[in-house]
Amino acid sequence: MAIKTIDTDDVGVAQMEPKSLDEIRAHAATEIEVESKFDSDAMALEAFMNESVKLRIHGSPEEGALPVISVIVNGTIQPIPRDVEVDVKRKYVEALARAKATSYRQVTNPIDPSDIKMVPTTVLSYPFTVTEDSAKGKAWLRKILAQPV
Repeated sequence: MAIKTIDTDDVGVAQMEPKSLDEIRAHAATEIEVESKFDSDAMALEAFMNESVKLRIHGSPEEGALPVISVIVNGTIQPIPRDVEVDVKRKYVEALARAKATSYRQVTNPIDPSDIKMVPTTVLSYPFTVTEDSAKGKAWLRKILAQPV
């Protein structure tokens, strides 16, 4: 029996039906009321998250691991190469610190083989070392890393 191949150029891709923009045109413009409120806490947090932090993302022993990690925060991409000390804004450090993977291993009770426990292990997706940061920044990072997934 001959092996049949499938070439996606021959098959094509399903297309969606055109959509009307009536919903957009049906509504008249409305006036928007803007509230202006000075929030010093929010501004301080924004400034803190935009401070520069020096870090190094560890290399990966996995075959085919990407040499540059693309960290995305609010639609902005920050490429960070592995094994190179770089300055990045703290907001990208937070994204790295929150990028975690959890795997599970089964532990069976030797007395009752039907009693199986799933034991989780959580690790950072991209382990890194912070080489320069403020005392406040180091405390903040420890707090972020201690938070559960």
